[in-house]
Amino acid sequence: MTIHPSALVHPAAILASSVQVDAFAIIDENVELADGVHIASHVHVLPGCRLAKGVTVHDGSILGGMPQDRKFQGEASLLIIDENSVIREYVTLNRGTSASGCTKIGKSCLIMAYVHIGHDSHIGDGVTIANSVQIGGHVWIDDQVIVSGMTGIHQKTSIGCGAFIGGGLRVDRDIPPFSKALGEPLAWAGLNQAGLSRLGLTEECRKTLKHWFRNYFYSPNSLRNPGGENDLVEAWNRLAVNRGLSEVLGSNVSRYIQSFVNQSQRPWLRPRI
Repeated sequence: MTIHPSALVHPAAILASSVQVDAFAIIDENVELADGVHIASHVHVLPGCRLAKGVTVHDGSILGGMPQDRKFQGEASLLIIDENSVIREYVTLNRGTSASGCTKIGKSCLIMAYVHIGHDSHIGDGVTIANSVQIGGHVWIDDQVIVSGMTGIHQKTSIGCGAFIGGGLRVDRDIPPFSKALGEPLAWAGLNQAGLSRLGLTEECRKTLKHWFRNYFYSPNSLRNPGGENDLVEAWNRLAVNRGLSEVLGSNVSRYIQSFVNQSQRPWLRPRI
């Protein structure tokens, strides 16, 4: 364990033997830091933080701040950051409220400088959030999502696995898995082919997803009568449970689809027609 003499570490904090804490950092009580965690200068880790193995936090970040929520009554809650995630400079991550009990950042995430993530949000594994993205409370982002810089994400928004969101945008609708979200106002802009490749999906699987999306969004019936969000949910459910398609897509893709359907609370993103 390496702790700089100027760092303030509460005696009740739990630090593994290989933790490094740099100058002027503050580690409060009820904090747990696992092996290989590196806390850089002027970082403040507040009560309720749980940092897993290999997490790196760069200068000036504030972890586990009180939720910015009028309903918050000071109840005990957590901020959990999973293994090997990187938190860059001046990031603010608020802990949860009684609504869910925690804010969670997944494994191997990259949270770039000046990002804010609000209370009770869930960030999946392998997510990249670029500089100055602002995320409200109760936001759910699934695995392998990329959010470009300067984008704002409305509270209670859900973003499916493998999605890509452009920069400087306002996200106020749920974004289906594997999709690109671009333009102002925000619109569905096709499948995120790069994301599909990173997820290791087969060519047959990608063609199946492309066919389903285009058939739903651009068929003459959809253009004349787009229907409600329930129609889209039902269509996703049919895709997930259809035996032939499930065999092509595989269990992981079907699971990502079903997770998004279950989490969605806002209207779904649609193409610009």
